[in-house]
Formats: sequence, structure tokens, C-alpha cells
Amino acid sequence: MKSQGRYLKPRTRPRRSRRNENAKPFTWTATTDEILAKVRLVQTAVKKLVNNNSK
Repeated sequence: MKSQGRYLKPRTRPRRSRRNENAKPFTWTATTDEILAKVRLVQTAVKKLVNNNSK
């Protein structure tokens, strides 16, 4: 895998440079409460999966 990185790096640098020239700030579209509600939903789902797999 490390040998592949040697070939990929030169190709990705120019692309990253061009993308950074036109960078735009990220704008959040969800409120903090909406994000936290989704986090809690995922936590509950993961706990159910873990509990079901441990039986």
C-alpha cells in the first residue's frame, strides 16, 4: 500500500490546490438540537444492535 501513495501524491496535489483557490465556508443547515436528536437516534440503534448480537 505504501508504494501506491508515492504515485498518488503528485497527482492529487494540483487538484487540491485548485480546489482550495475557490474554497467556500461550510454552512450548517441543521440546528444543534436537530443534530443531537440524530446522534441520540443512532446511539439507540447501535445499542440495540449490540444487545441483539451479544445474545
